[in-house]
Amino acid sequence: DLVWGKITNQIALIRYITKNKKLSADQQVLVTNAISEMEELASKVATLQPKMETEHFRGSLFGFEGSAAVSYWSVLKGVIPPSYGFTAREHQNAVNIVNQMLNYGYGILYSKVLAAAVLSGLNPNIPFLHAETKGKPALTYDLIEPYRPVVVDRTILSILSRNANLASTGGKLSDALRHLVAKKVMERLYSEVNYKGKKTTVNDILIANSKQIAAVITGTEKSFKPYVMKW
Repeated sequence: DLVWGKITNQIALIRYITKNKKLSADQQVLVTNAISEMEELASKVATLQPKMETEHFRGSLFGFEGSAAVSYWSVLKGVIPPSYGFTAREHQNAVNIVNQMLNYGYGILYSKVLAAAVLSGLNPNIPFLHAETKGKPALTYDLIEPYRPVVVDRTILSILSRNANLASTGGKLSDALRHLVAKKVMERLYSEVNYKGKKTTVNDILIANSKQIAAVITGTEKSFKPYVMKW
């Protein structure tokens, strides 16, 4: 469900950022194909049987997630202004400013996810999907997935669309840009959205979802569905 939530929110973000955008014929084909492929992958994730051998299940899940990511980032690469030189997603030691902004935003979100996990009584060192990593709360790598597109990707795309001349200095984000990313990510986390018929913040939904997962583990709830962004 966490990976399904991530792919579904990636699709929602693509629809959100392209619904009022003038696309070229090539861009329209790219977007249409990407959404179609990602919807098929989300469906495969939803029907994957967790009763299969653990490593096989994990391998299949991450395979679907990786394929969806290829389609997702190919679309985002096409809508990010070319002046930023964004050609591929980089994780550690990123040199591209877009990747640096994304990674910094994910770091902020990561700390919020960790707090939600602890608050919900989950052991952050025992993951469901990612392998256990000594000394690292690997559960947060699982829990963060559905929220990357909702909180960080959407925020960074918004910043990039409003600022044409952002630049990193000395291979890292300037203090001003770090402050801007942090401010906007936090605003997004505490923005109000409609969820289950009432207004609440994204951060509160994150906590509620963590509590739902804890309830599934203890057997007091049968299933868990992550928050899906409206587009």
